[in-house]
Amino acid sequence: MKTLIRAKKLEELYDAIMNRKNLHLEAPLGYGASFLLSRLEERLVNRRICFRYAITNSQKFSTFKNIFFAELEKQAQERPNLSFQLNRFYQETAYVTMQNFADFHQCLKLLADHLQQVGLDFLFIFEHLEDWNLDLQEKGMLEAFSHLAEARNIQVLLNSDASLKIPSKLKLEKHVLAKASAEDIWANPSAFEHELYEFSQGNLQLLNALLAKKQEKAAEAIVNLLKEVHPLFKLFQHRFTALQWKLLQAIALEERVEQPHAFAFLVKYNLGAASSIERALQNLLSTKLIQRDEQAYFVHDQLFMRWLQWLVKQ
Repeated sequence: MKTLIRAKKLEELYDAIMNRKNLHLEAPLGYGASFLLSRLEERLVNRRICFRYAITNSQKFSTFKNIFFAELEKQAQERPNLSFQLNRFYQETAYVTMQNFADFHQCLKLLADHLQQVGLDFLFIFEHLEDWNLDLQEKGMLEAFSHLAEARNIQVLLNSDASLKIPSKLKLEKHVLAKASAEDIWANPSAFEHELYEFSQGNLQLLNALLAKKQEKAAEAIVNLLKEVHPLFKLFQHRFTALQWKLLQAIALEERVEQPHAFAFLVKYNLGAASSIERALQNLLSTKLIQRDEQAYFVHDQLFMRWLQWLVKQ
């Protein structure tokens, strides 16, 4: 399996950053966005000071605050001008008593004002926003990023899948990371590699997990991986009602469901009344195990979807 550089997309993002655009990189989980952003950071050395955030457990504001400012302080260690302005920011704000996202929203404007006095160009990269475990829209966090995006020497790059609604206020240039083909991954993919690719649907995380099994047959690698995750994934079932779990399995089997209230779908999986399904659907959405883009509902994690399909067939 060759390293997937995605040279064309890398150049597109690099050129957009150099033209001082603020960006939204839309990419489903497992499509290689993190690797691409790492390559972009490398290209931007000596051109942008990058602050990068991939926060997957930020339900507590204190956790989010500590991670956010720790990244700033790390970059300031070898940059006296940045360190000076950051210390001025701390002195002028109630940083220690900052208690919630509303406080943070207000402080971002002041932070942007101080960063504009540093004389350097900055890029804030916020990665996999859909996995941050907080309601970004409800907290007003996405709108808060506009304080950074509007500064003359600061840009933002937001990365998420299609489920996240980006406020028009941010005026981001959208870039979509397409699924890699089998030929992108292998020069001449074998039947074995094609079978693994079809199972993973181009999800590179899942594909790497399958290849790590080092089986001669694709079916053996797939079953071994599913059995390995079975004890962990099985624990999820206890979190849901029977109807919610049944709906989750139905969405996994269909892979994409455009109309979960449709009579044909309800009858096919014996799901009962549409009103009951709506409540179950909202509960599943709140857990983020399923998500919705502009066309359909789907199970967010590819491996979890494949496990659900496998479980039904056992």
